[in-house]
Amino acid sequence: MKKAVIVGASSGIGRSPAKTLAFHGYTVGLAGRRLQLLAEFQAELATPSFMQALDVAQPAAAMAELRAEVYNLTNTPPLGSPSAVQGAAGFGSITSAGDPRVIQFAIKLSF
Repeated sequence: MKKAVIVGASSGIGRSPAKTLAFHGYTVGLAGRRLQLLAEFQAELATPSFMQALDVAQPAAAMAELRAEVYNLTNTPPLGSPSAVQGAAGFGSITSAGDPRVIQFAIKLSF
């Protein structure tokens, strides 16, 4: 199951991506200052969702940890081994490669 957390989902710029992700089957975590608006929005979503009141303007009440991981930063193709079957039409051909560049971001909220 695909999951996403949207901070600021009670209205404005956070509400639209939350609605789009829910439409595409994501389980959505909704965080925002106004709990009543979050509850109303949560009722509109077709997929399972979770909500939490969170005011990032109150630094004592919320701590955020940002994490980023990058794999294959230079996008160098990790090529597979060449075909070693002599006499085959594809002898010496490389027909496989590993994963391309992957970048992941995560935010951990503690409140």
